[in-house]
Amino acid sequence: MFSNTVLSSETHLKPVQVNVCWREASFNTKISLGALVRDTLVFILQELRAEIAKTSEQGRDLLADPPSFLLGKVDHNSPSIRTWMNPDTPISVYDIKQGDELLLKHIDDVESVPVAIPPQAERQSFQYKFDLLVSEAIQVLRGMYQSPQSEHKERFCLYCPHFGMWLDETKTLFSYNLSSETVIELRALSNEFLMRIHLADFDQKIAIKALPSLLVSDVMAMVQHQLQNRKLRLASSGQYGLFIMSTGGWMQEEDNIEKYPSIRTEIMQYRVRYQYVSIWSSGKDLRIPANDCMTVASVLQSLNAENPDSEHEPFALHLPTGERLKDSDFVWAILKELSPDDKLQYRPISKKLQVAASTTPWVEIEVDFTAPLRTIAQYMCRRLGVRYAELSAIRDAQGNLLDIERSVKAQSVEPGARLTIEVEAKVPSATCSEARRVYS
Repeated sequence: MFSNTVLSSETHLKPVQVNVCWREASFNTKISLGALVRDTLVFILQELRAEIAKTSEQGRDLLADPPSFLLGKVDHNSPSIRTWMNPDTPISVYDIKQGDELLLKHIDDVESVPVAIPPQAERQSFQYKFDLLVSEAIQVLRGMYQSPQSEHKERFCLYCPHFGMWLDETKTLFSYNLSSETVIELRALSNEFLMRIHLADFDQKIAIKALPSLLVSDVMAMVQHQLQNRKLRLASSGQYGLFIMSTGGWMQEEDNIEKYPSIRTEIMQYRVRYQYVSIWSSGKDLRIPANDCMTVASVLQSLNAENPDSEHEPFALHLPTGERLKDSDFVWAILKELSPDDKLQYRPISKKLQVAASTTPWVEIEVDFTAPLRTIAQYMCRRLGVRYAELSAIRDAQGNLLDIERSVKAQSVEPGARLTIEVEAKVPSATCSEARRVYS
């Protein structure tokens, strides 16, 4: 029942603040990592006794009996498992960190968990004490809910959909981090089979104990549990799924796995189904799921359907650098070239302008007509070979001074129009400073 596994060295034994929970009460306190569990338990009970005395006398007498209490924590590596501490072991071996939650339980404490027996939708509350084994709980539940017609020798197990795991019959129910909100299911194993799954990101195979009545989402949760246990980190932050190679199709999460008979004989692939592409559009961040067949044209079709402005002018997807993406480009290929923080831009297609400085010929460029002039002025200067720091003004063909904080579209500049860049490299310093305040 107790764990003695050394999870950290004893070199850092500074006191840490923890949150201790018992029944409906909880409080913060500091504990010494160098103390034994039994001494820490006595200290915590003294603190809790004083805390309870402020509000209620209920349960106070129990706190005077330290040997009847257990101290535990939720396992960092597996949130479904509770670790109960050996009283004769130093606290330091249990990898207690600042802000951790410790669990305080009396041997007479009773917990409850909702139990379901598919396909029945009805759930019953099942109560248990700290020493009840999962195997014993199964026998009790069979006696409570099994119909007289059921085969007496039929084997049953307990399954927790929330954690995606079968409960180990040799452990106590108290070993699992169950709550009154965590449903467990009593399931017959007469049709049990092994489902073999290839983890594409790691080129590894795993086997999962499955029943025809399981949902695909149940199997997905089981895979996640296996990944946690193996400390494997998926390559993508996208949405993963189960792929059937023989049919070239995906298993749907809401289906029972018995809908897919081939899973009994072939290996499923667990691989990324959708990756999320980040798109900046009209001042908003959008996240759109894209599968491995989706092209830029498909994304544009979805975006245009939600954008009334697209009826009046063509929109396109652009790289953060401003380069327009081809409609035939595959989104996944584009994502490989982007950093996690990069966002594609959904905006009207770039239009042409002609720009020149007093000492340069006219140059045709393509720019975003909806962007503030400030953001494209540097690009204009580079194309003309002039220094942006010496930019003093930008004027339209009529000689009107353009506002660098507004877009050219907002200032009624038409595609193909001519803009003149004015630079003043040898003006007095005061005039230069004034110009730069306006155009830098």
